[in-house]
Amino acid sequence: MTGVTTKAERTAIAARVGALIEARIAARNARDFAESDRLRAEIVGLGVVLMDAKDPVTGEFWSTWRFAKAVRGEGAP
Repeated sequence: MTGVTTKAERTAIAARVGALIEARIAARNARDFAESDRLRAEIVGLGVVLMDAKDPVTGEFWSTWRFAKAVRGEGAP
């Protein structure tokens, strides 16, 4: 998805991304890496950049994300 312009679109995508990240973390914790990879691809397909990290003390995996910048000609001013 590119060229997200309205607040409602961004809000809907943010909710979907949050749910997908939770599912992805659960898949990783279950060592279901194929499902984790599939979910990552779905998240990126929503037009966001996914950033993964691991807590150096606890080893807990977590992800943050942001909307990808629009490419000129794809919703960019």
